[in-house]
Amino acid sequence: MLLAAVCLWTVAAGAEPQAVTEMENGNVARIFWQDAETGEKVPGPEGYAEIRYTYKRNETTEMYYSAEGLPCAGVSGVYGKKEIRDGKNQVTEIQYLGENGQLMLNSQGYARVAMDYNSFGEIRHIRYYGTSKGKVIVPSLGYAVDFNEYSNKTLARRTFQDPSENPVDSCFGYAVMRQRLNKKFQVTNIRYEHADGSPATGPDGWFRCERELDDQGRLLYTKYYDVYDRLTDRGSGYGWEETVYVGDTERRVTRYSLDGAPLADESGVVTLLQETRGDLILRETNLNASGDPILNARRIASTAYTYDSAGRLLSASYEDLNGAPTNCADGYAQILYLWDEAGQLAGTKYLDANGEEVER
Repeated sequence: MLLAAVCLWTVAAGAEPQAVTEMENGNVARIFWQDAETGEKVPGPEGYAEIRYTYKRNETTEMYYSAEGLPCAGVSGVYGKKEIRDGKNQVTEIQYLGENGQLMLNSQGYARVAMDYNSFGEIRHIRYYGTSKGKVIVPSLGYAVDFNEYSNKTLARRTFQDPSENPVDSCFGYAVMRQRLNKKFQVTNIRYEHADGSPATGPDGWFRCERELDDQGRLLYTKYYDVYDRLTDRGSGYGWEETVYVGDTERRVTRYSLDGAPLADESGVVTLLQETRGDLILRETNLNASGDPILNARRIASTAYTYDSAGRLLSASYEDLNGAPTNCADGYAQILYLWDEAGQLAGTKYLDANGEEVER
């Protein structure tokens, strides 16, 4: 009887292993890793050397093998997994398998996870199970169920639950996240709660936030409060950031201290004046407390931006108080962004105030 091999991933000094994919009837039949120089089968990045696939209606099963062809556990601690999809091709269940195809616990402590969806394709429940039918709390997560409730298509509440589907404090430090929505289903309030309903600190260091929107639905400011309902700066150094809109092409962004006073940075900049076109920022100008242009810590008064027809950034150009090109504190006046035919950023080029390329 063959004994299952437990594979250990070792990093060799030579070239990285190459993945080879074999197809059969239009489907991936197997993937294996081989040494780039010798062609010998070797362990891949997950610890196994080969994945073999089988298909059955809406099920896809993958099993893992060593370089010698023995069942092999990867870094997740299992020998394979089965993925089940519904008629909309949405994954509804993932099962983790032992060497003989039986359910087994993976390295995170669950054997299968099941998902269901609402009508517009967002996940409603994620439920974790052991090797039997019962749900289990995943040790690294602290919960057995992730339950999401929506209003229209906007998340209104997220609740972490125990196996009985009661709220439970998760690894994130809270059990419930609530979002209050306005009539346009925009978020105006977010708050975190413990399983007993008491205030909890969320992942960003605050208990609740209040979002003020104008009549066009544009964000004016967001204020954050701790579990004692005190305004907090979340360690950012300022209380909140407020945006004033001037027509459709200009906005002024100002930071305030916790006591409500405009807050200047180290160079005296209080407000960032942004000239816009739709969602694109065309120019940003640094203003002092009197509303006059000022040089920031990088010795820049304004930054002008250009874009291509697809909205990709082409250049960022620095200007002095007179609107003339100027070198920033790092010695360049302009950054050019270079894009390839696939729309991927291919590189950047730095120019000084005279248009000469600068080495970075």
